[in-house]
Amino acid sequence: MDNTLRLWNPRTGQALGNPLKGHTKWVNSLAWEPYHLRQSSSSSCLASASKDTTIRIWDTGAKHILFTLSGHKSSVSCVRWGGTGIIYTSSHDKTIKLWDSTKGTLITTLTAHAHWVNHLALSTDFALRTAYHDHTGTIPATDAAKLAQATQRFESLATVNGHLTESFVSASDDRTMYLWVPSPNTMKSTPTKPLSRLLGHSGPITHVTFSPLGAQLIASASFDNSIKLWSATTGQFLATLKGHVGAV
Repeated sequence: MDNTLRLWNPRTGQALGNPLKGHTKWVNSLAWEPYHLRQSSSSSCLASASKDTTIRIWDTGAKHILFTLSGHKSSVSCVRWGGTGIIYTSSHDKTIKLWDSTKGTLITTLTAHAHWVNHLALSTDFALRTAYHDHTGTIPATDAAKLAQATQRFESLATVNGHLTESFVSASDDRTMYLWVPSPNTMKSTPTKPLSRLLGHSGPITHVTFSPLGAQLIASASFDNSIKLWSATTGQFLATLKGHVGAV
């Protein structure tokens, strides 16, 4: 917990340059700028969320801070960079904040949870994580083709009834989750209240994730030693997976 970020060569495991310094307390979560939103083919931006209550946006090529997102009143537990240009953050201040990734400005604050918000997951996470890669293993030949394929894969997953819809789910120490679905009015529309409250865990919820390719399921992990499955469209409870003898 040295309050820094480091970049690494994924093939050799060697550190790339010096640590990125700026946070004053330890860093809890990271999120890369989605490939199809990148402004440069040679450099990517990175968001870091910290115990110091801030989120910092880094240019990893120039290795400096572009801007800082301030507004949370306690440790920022999770950050997600969405495919429509929204950055999502959760905090121990019980709130979720949505930010404009290009302007660095706050869009809205969501207040539904009664305790720390531990984790967030986006319905588009799979497409954002895999970018232009698919099951064929074929890599597009040019940067333009890579960008086009990454954009197409994101829009294919995110399009619901003709509109780009990036839903997300929040998990909390209050033993609940909320499923948030924006209205389809604009590309960057944001929710004002949750679609549903997901109840069933008897302990704090530590992690949540959408299933890939269609985001039909949500899986959640908890201190109650269980994993639960839910409908990603309605939030309806589907099943409990038991087997662990300690917190998941």
